[in-house]
Amino acid sequence: KCWFVDTHGLIFKGRGDLTVEKEQYAHDNPPALKDATLQSAIEAIKPTCIVGVSTIPNSFNPDIVKLMAKLNKRPLIFALSNPTSKAECTAESAYVNSD
Repeated sequence: KCWFVDTHGLIFKGRGDLTVEKEQYAHDNPPALKDATLQSAIEAIKPTCIVGVSTIPNSFNPDIVKLMAKLNKRPLIFALSNPTSKAECTAESAYVNSD
């Protein structure tokens, strides 16, 4: 399963502010979240992989990387935004914080 998070939080049916493009990726039954943050979504969904294409630097901050490492022996963290100054994390941060 793929879950998506945008600037307003987890994408799910009934959220109310979804564009037509996002509605096709919305799930029927969202997990209970304590707030609309990426960290809360990761805690609830427990993904094995996170993919960053947001161009929001440091959105995969050390806490996010450490949480992924806690949930997965070998977490997959792809910070794909370009230029690299807008990447969600650096390779060094992913390595250091997932040890």
